[in-house]
Amino acid sequence: MVRGLGIDGSGYDFDIAQAVLYAAGLPAEGAGGNPVVAPDRAPIINMSLGGPSDNTLGAAVAAAISAGSVVIASAGTNASPAANFPASSPDV
Repeated sequence: MVRGLGIDGSGYDFDIAQAVLYAAGLPAEGAGGNPVVAPDRAPIINMSLGGPSDNTLGAAVAAAISAGSVVIASAGTNASPAANFPASSPDV
């Protein structure tokens, strides 16, 4: 399991993007800016989060999918008929 948000559920898209990259077995930025790579790729990356589109997170999700991981994300809980990002991304 990889956590991209704080225990209170808040955080930054950059941190979520790094967690996605790490889970996909791709190089990511760890503590202090040091590069880290997971020993294995997660076949499924499940994210229960959503919000406005973000280029950094979008690139990480696309890279994870290209690396062979299936990315699943919640559509959102704001009673809107439109899915939040990253669930609104075509390959998620």
